[in-house]
Amino acid sequence: MKQTPWLFSTDNITFLPSGDAGIVFHGIKNDASLTGFHVTLRPTRETKIDPVKALSDYIARTSHQRSEDKCVFLSPNPSFRPVTAKTVANILNEAINIVGLSGRGFSAKSFRPTGATLAVESGCDSEIATQIGRWKKRSVFYEHYVHAKSPETFSKFCYMIDF
Repeated sequence: MKQTPWLFSTDNITFLPSGDAGIVFHGIKNDASLTGFHVTLRPTRETKIDPVKALSDYIARTSHQRSEDKCVFLSPNPSFRPVTAKTVANILNEAINIVGLSGRGFSAKSFRPTGATLAVESGCDSEIATQIGRWKKRSVFYEHYVHAKSPETFSKFCYMIDF
């Protein structure tokens, strides 16, 4: 079956001898030339949360359910159809609903700035975070996606001020 550049397939992932995983995303924002957006996913020392091992294990465990299109992410339902971007958005919106945040201005798009903020707070190199998140400019990354964290004493301080 002919691959389309819009399908994230197992052909877009290469597990390297270094332990890294090379991933190519096609048809996404900032890939106007459709040459693909290359990301290197590095393993972690803690195997229980290693994203490379988790991806490798997932692909191996679902290989018998994958059809000719080789789509990476599959529905857990017995049809095992490829998961679409809309399905992912629905799953994220359902997570927002489950934790009681629906109707409070959150959507599936809220996860992008949250991920950017957590990456910076965790000490991730901002150049790597900018590349993985596909931001063309660091200024956009910092001005629009990384949110400042209020100090823990902020709410205590507000109670002391007479508005």
